[in-house]
Amino acid sequence: MYSKSYDQTEDMISQHKILTHLARLYEEEELQPITTKTYKIINAENMKKAHAAVLIIAFIQTLM
Repeated sequence: MYSKSYDQTEDMISQHKILTHLARLYEEEELQPITTKTYKIINAENMKKAHAAVLIIAFIQTLM
């Protein structure tokens, strides 16, 4: 997320715009948590499960 500032890219302002936008969405309670399930052990198997869950949620949101 902070690679632009780390690498000092020319478009660093876009990171500021993204974070400002996210802050506004949070303040307006437009963001919805997706933490309905947690995986206690960080390993390859659980990372695959978590990634699949995020993809499913993203797909469902495109249908709404």
